[in-house]
Formats: sequence, structure tokens, C-alpha cells
Amino acid sequence: MDNKIGRLASKKITLLGYVCAILVMLIHSSGYKYFQISEISIGSTFIVNFIDILTDALPQVSVSMFFVISGFLFFNNVSEIEKDTCNKFFKEKYVKRIKTLLIPYILWNTIWMVFIILITYIPAISSKIDSLKLFEPSIINVFKGIFLFEYSGICWYIFFLMIYALLSPLIYYCMRKKYSGIVLLIGSFIICGFTYNNEYLNYLNLFNSLFFYCLGVYLALHHYSFINKEFGNKEITLGLLGCIIAVTYFQILHVSEFIDEAVRVLFICSLWVFMDIFKDVKMKWWLEISFFIYVFHGMTQQCINKIICAVLPNYGKMSALYALINTIGGVLITLALSTILSYILLKYFGNIWNYIAGYRVPKLFNKKEQ
Repeated sequence: MDNKIGRLASKKITLLGYVCAILVMLIHSSGYKYFQISEISIGSTFIVNFIDILTDALPQVSVSMFFVISGFLFFNNVSEIEKDTCNKFFKEKYVKRIKTLLIPYILWNTIWMVFIILITYIPAISSKIDSLKLFEPSIINVFKGIFLFEYSGICWYIFFLMIYALLSPLIYYCMRKKYSGIVLLIGSFIICGFTYNNEYLNYLNLFNSLFFYCLGVYLALHHYSFINKEFGNKEITLGLLGCIIAVTYFQILHVSEFIDEAVRVLFICSLWVFMDIFKDVKMKWWLEISFFIYVFHGMTQQCINKIICAVLPNYGKMSALYALINTIGGVLITLALSTILSYILLKYFGNIWNYIAGYRVPKLFNKKEQ
């Protein structure tokens, strides 16, 4: 019998997508690195620690959760693929991923490469944007820019989703049985722990993302009941406690990668349970634009942070507070721009939206317009 995702679980996935998109924005916020916080006081120390929580400890769950959700949704509504329909199933998935992953991946890589090309020849701008990889004219760099996210680092996530989509028959074969799936999960977890700090063996956290993607696949194939379960107040409280423990660990410990990954699993499960507290929240269309926020925010937010830094003093007694304003303000302004641009594209340029957002049209947008 096929598994079907419930209304509450669907709502939680949408909400988590939006929350995790904001957490990724916090990761990419400049924080206090542009500010000279020389005066040590109780207030400035508290603010610096708070910024660390916002930009490092709290977002530890974000990308891992994205991979879990992606792996889960790939095999959503499937308990077992029949032999005679196996080829059809994966063919349909590949065709769909061309629209939802490959096309927006190429477009956003191209958009940000063109942006980099333009500002490369404006030194007054390029010199002001930190960690900017300038464009050097060559066919290889154009190829790397369009297909290997050379100038759009945030697209690494989409790149690996496409790889896992291509590997989906193999992943399914290994995980279709409960115990063989556990073996794959344990294997990828162990490899992740041993290779995490090796830049050659774990390029862009390959094994880290594989583990969490497979965790999502495993949940879709074998533990759908957990996904559809509605949790009570006691469990929601425990979920909140688990989130607090995870954030505290990432803020003050970071013992080893093995323990880090185990705590991320705790964080993911706890956050999933805690999200039931929002079960009665009325959904809005802008909660469904997490993909667009993700692909749009990178360079946009970096530019906004630099503008804020140019306006605010970067030294003195108030520098820690200004750094916090820069952190939160950059995220809020970028989020507002993402929402406004999404509305304009959805309302007036639907075809463009479909291409750059992978045909992810908010279900509630059309209802809003009626």
C-alpha cells in the first residue's frame, strides 16, 4: 500500500523549508567580521555570543534538514516500487528534476556569473565585496560558472541533489529493505565522520549530505508513520528541549564530527516534533517561496551587508550592537526583497518564475489573487 503524506506533515515541510531558508541566510550573514569590537564589556560579549548563536549554532540544522526533506520527497507516496513500473517511476522523476533542478541550476549559475562579470570591471564595487571571486575571461571559467557553480556557491546544494537523483535507483536498491537501509545509513555516517575535515575526500560535505539525504529516503520508505504523526504538548516540549540542547552543544562544545552529526540528527527530529506547535497557523503564499529565497539571497545579502557596514560605524562602544543590526538587518532586507520580487514575478511574469524557481508555484498565491 502506498504511503500518503498528511495535511499536517505537508504544512510542516513547507514551514520548515521557509525556516531553514532563513537559517541559511543567517549562515551567510557577515555577522561581526566587518566590525572592530575592541572594547570588551558584558554587553558587547553578550551580543557577540548571540550573533554566534544566530549565525553558527542555530543554523546547524538547516542544510541537513533540507537534504532530509529532499530525500523524503523524492520517494514520497512510495512504499515499494514494482519491478514492472520501476523504469517508469525513475523516468518520471528524472523528467521532473530537469524542470525543478537542472533548469533553475543553470539559470542561477548564469545569472550570478553575469553579475560577477559586470562588477569585475567596476573596481569601486568589486573591491568592496568581501570574498568575491572575480571573473577571469576564459572558456573554462564560463563552463565552470554555468555548470559547476564557480560563481554561485549556494548552488552546490542543487548540484548534489541532481547527483542523488541520478543515483536514486542505486540508493533505492540499497534502502528498499529496512536492514540494508540501516547499513547504508551507518556506513555513510561513519565515512562522514572520518572524511569531514579532509577537503579531498569530502568535497563540499559530500558524505555529510549523502547521510542526511539517505535518512530522508529511509523515512519515506520505512517510517512514514513518524512523519504523519501528530504530537501532543508533552512531546512538543521535549522537541523544544532537544532543540535547545543541540544549539547549546554547537555553541560551546563541537567535540567531534561523529558527535556533531548525531546531535544534528537529534536537532532534526526535535525540530520536526516541535513544529507541531504551529499546526493551527494559517498558511500564507510567501511561506512557499523557500527555494527562491535560497537561490536569490547569496550575493544579494552580501551586497546589502556591505551597504549597511558602509552606513554604520564599524568601531567604538556601539560596534557590537551595529554588528547585530547588520546581521539581522541584512537578513530581513534580503527576505523582504525576495518576497517582493517573488510577488512581481508570480503576478506578472509567471513563465520567468517557473524557469528560475523550478515550477514551484505557491499553491496559495492563486487563491490570494482570486
